[in-house]
Amino acid sequence: MGPVDQNNFANTMELTEDEAELYDRQIRLWGVESQKRLRATKILLIGIEGVGAEIAKNIILSGVKSVCLLDSGVVTKEDVNTAQFLAPHEDIGKNRAKSSEARAQNLNPNVEVTSNETKVDDLTEEFIHGFDVVIATGCNADQLIKIDEFCRSKSSEDPIKLFTADVLGMFGYAFADLQQYKWFKEKSLEEEKANYASLKEVLNIDLKSDEEFKKIALKNPAYLLFLVVQNFRQTQGRYPLPEHRADDIEALKSARSSLLEPLTQDPLVALPDEYFTNIFSKLAPVCAITAGIVCQEVTASISQKQVLFNNMFLFSPSTHIGYFFKVVPTSAAGDTNTTHITNIEMVDEIL
Repeated sequence: MGPVDQNNFANTMELTEDEAELYDRQIRLWGVESQKRLRATKILLIGIEGVGAEIAKNIILSGVKSVCLLDSGVVTKEDVNTAQFLAPHEDIGKNRAKSSEARAQNLNPNVEVTSNETKVDDLTEEFIHGFDVVIATGCNADQLIKIDEFCRSKSSEDPIKLFTADVLGMFGYAFADLQQYKWFKEKSLEEEKANYASLKEVLNIDLKSDEEFKKIALKNPAYLLFLVVQNFRQTQGRYPLPEHRADDIEALKSARSSLLEPLTQDPLVALPDEYFTNIFSKLAPVCAITAGIVCQEVTASISQKQVLFNNMFLFSPSTHIGYFFKVVPTSAAGDTNTTHITNIEMVDEIL
């Protein structure tokens, strides 16, 4: 059974007395209609490492209809010793999704929690279309682009919302593709619309093609670090690892040179070495911050309220400040056939 029309279903369903009592504080915050929309939502969460565990916790506690935990990997010592709190220590070597299911379910018996061991590369369009929201963590760029394209292939009348996130040490980042998102102003209830760039568009931005765009990018080391990390992941087939710290820092510096030398005479000034020293392992506080931002936006989008970022969030490992970036597709007037970006700007920051 595929996803339901959340608006129609939310209008016909009623919360039980137990649900109204359980979600009382949330209902006071965002209203009963928003809670009913959440209650009708089916979510796929890919990757249950540190940030994935935090997202699972927040989403399940919010009171959605169901959450499918998907991960083909096994529980590691790093998982249980850092930020993965859903898998028991004794489950090292067992499937991460299955090991996380019981504790995740105990967070909220009213939410249907299931686990799935399918590999990300084996996911199908039909499977993705069975959910209202997809949240992907721990995936490489090719996998994320494929998932995003699956989400975008669904009917534009019932789009699948995509969120991605990852954490590397003190560096956290998230991305959202809500396609053509409609939301309502709180007081006037006027409908607003926002066009979102696809992940493929964002990752394939040509910084050399627009001088103004290049200036904006070079002023934001966190964004440049995002590009370097993605390059590292594509060339090395993994993220930087603590056990390869020295070699990986050199590889990151090499990636910085290849990416930034065409843009600036001094890549070291644009992206200092200090940004590379704190992006190893998965630190619980940064997982909590990044997951909190993602889940806040997931809740807002399901509730048809204004979301904060369109469509990137970056948490700097150097300044320890979170930055929202607005990526503006060329299709500002509703033309969805264009495939390049006209601008990126920092729209807000959080401490």
